[in-house]
Amino acid sequence: MIGSRSRPLLWLLGLLLASGTALGTYWRFGHSPWCYDKHTHSTGKDEPIRELGTGDPSCPMDPNLELAPEQLTDLWNIEHGGNLLMAYGFKPMAAALRQGDEKALTKLFSDKFQGQMLSQPREVAWRTDWMTVVRQMDSGQPPMPRDRKQFIERLLDYRRQFHTEPSVKIALMMLAPVNREEPDGPWQGTCQLRMWGEKAKGQPCEIVVYLSYRIPRP
Repeated sequence: MIGSRSRPLLWLLGLLLASGTALGTYWRFGHSPWCYDKHTHSTGKDEPIRELGTGDPSCPMDPNLELAPEQLTDLWNIEHGGNLLMAYGFKPMAAALRQGDEKALTKLFSDKFQGQMLSQPREVAWRTDWMTVVRQMDSGQPPMPRDRKQFIERLLDYRRQFHTEPSVKIALMMLAPVNREEPDGPWQGTCQLRMWGEKAKGQPCEIVVYLSYRIPRP
């Protein structure tokens, strides 16, 4: 838990470069938000005819779509945990990276940190006289383990691509307990690290990294 505010951040579980993206904290409840015609068409399938909540009496709101109190509590816990993680984890981490401050980064990561990085990533590149775009993806090889120092050094390698202080942002993408039945146990999620600025004067540069992590409950 990050309740002490100064407690080292995370034992992040990995660095995944340009992996598949997912947007938002997603927690699915209820049924499909469609009203179906009782008539079976020639296709043999029921077809959606209108969305719920239109005021049409023939398509009433399904009471089963309402969230139970415990589900509302789950959602509140996730939102609150995300706010704590941003305030006391990701924002200080982004500030330390922006300044290239290795000591500040080291204080944010637990000394028991265990990380992983892509091993022999598959690379797709597009190069022209005026632009170079490189994407690295998981090639299926076992990941390389990294301790706190090695992981931070890799992050700083990205920071060194900029000749002046870049803009840095870490965006929370997903967050939830590993086991929904054990909210006080470990949590896991994903985030996007983005740096942008200039590689040299007049030469824009942007780096985007996707991270997966596992942490104590925020």
